[in-house]
Amino acid sequence: MKRRGFYFRAKRAGAAVELYLGPWPAVTVEAARAKVRGDRGSKGIAADPAAAAEARRAQREAQTLADAWAALEANPTRRRDGAPLRPATWRSYVSAWDHLRPYMGARLMTDISGEAVASLRGTLLRKVGPAQTRRALALLVVLLGGRMPRDANGRTIQKPSIEPRRRFMDAAELGALLRGLDAEPMLWRVFWMCCLLAPLRRGNLARARWSDLNLDRPARWTVAADEAKGRKLLAMPIAEPLARILRDWRAQNPAEWVFPRGLTAGRKTDDDGPVVSVQHAWARALLLAEAVRLCDAIAPREGMDGRRRFAAFLASLDRLRLDSWAGRGQDRKREGSPLVRGVALLRDAARSLGVDPEPLALRDLTPHDLRRTAASWAVQSGASLAVVAASLGHADTRVTEAHYGHLSDDPVRRMLADNAGRLLATVEEQRSPAKNAEKPV
Repeated sequence: MKRRGFYFRAKRAGAAVELYLGPWPAVTVEAARAKVRGDRGSKGIAADPAAAAEARRAQREAQTLADAWAALEANPTRRRDGAPLRPATWRSYVSAWDHLRPYMGARLMTDISGEAVASLRGTLLRKVGPAQTRRALALLVVLLGGRMPRDANGRTIQKPSIEPRRRFMDAAELGALLRGLDAEPMLWRVFWMCCLLAPLRRGNLARARWSDLNLDRPARWTVAADEAKGRKLLAMPIAEPLARILRDWRAQNPAEWVFPRGLTAGRKTDDDGPVVSVQHAWARALLLAEAVRLCDAIAPREGMDGRRRFAAFLASLDRLRLDSWAGRGQDRKREGSPLVRGVALLRDAARSLGVDPEPLALRDLTPHDLRRTAASWAVQSGASLAVVAASLGHADTRVTEAHYGHLSDDPVRRMLADNAGRLLATVEEQRSPAKNAEKPV
């Protein structure tokens, strides 16, 4: 499949010559014609296209993968149509280049063989896992001009496959998380509720402005095409319970950004921008949820109520914070934040009371699992995959089916179980005495 853009075709000495001038719209019609004519005092390729093709071939042979990355960095556009890369896509490329550069950065483009890519694939799988390996190989294809090298047998090196993540929260986990969020600042309470209840991805939520929201009834959330994953404008409805939460939050935070960086305790480079990183806040939310579950487990053995035990735990964090300040300057090693140490003390208390704390931890959850939880619960309640796909902003229902199709089997399973019960009941009727037998006179 040819790249979309401008080409120059000519014949010299009976041989056809075709030169790619550049992608559209990064290269305009006038710029393409200027290359052919040789404007600005340069010799155009129309004068000697064979020489121009040979010069380009020699340039490619002397180009390293780092040179190709520098060219992409100078002009971050999509190769097939010249459209600017989305910020999220560029961040993914930058991360993938960090994995490619140590192994392929100084290598000539012509020396990157299928065997070299196969070796790189195995190395990255061992070091960074299948997801990052897949991203690195995708970037390699972009830098190589849209082709994946083949091995000695003519086979294309395949990207590692990734099983769809199907982790979502059950009722006990979600209830503990929501109770733990009551101890968080208002910004993070609203943010995680939006991740759960709003049909948008975490990155779109973090960069949202109040101008993107219409909180009148019916409420709606708009994402511009250049920020959306599918490069299409999204206008997603907002559930009324979430709209009420957002109205209250807007009254407290009338700034430009829905989640401004200046109100967080994380890394700050510009107080006027949106939140940058949510990982520390998510780790804190999971620790609070674990503390809720631990308090519920040990409170009956201590003769207390779970909620009162959790309130006592939060009060103990202030004492731990004061102890950490008093210990500064002394020769003792600090053991994490007050919350980390407080949860560790709860785990020790649970063990002393005969409760295993390991099943109560929430360590295998990511922020995106909140969005996955909402969709999973919708499918399990009987919502069709088409409706769930529309609520998630999926352009193709096959994506929704790959992640949630297994959950839609539950109604079928219940029907089969009910039907099996009715069918097997006929056997029991045959074994029991006949109900309609004639009674003796």
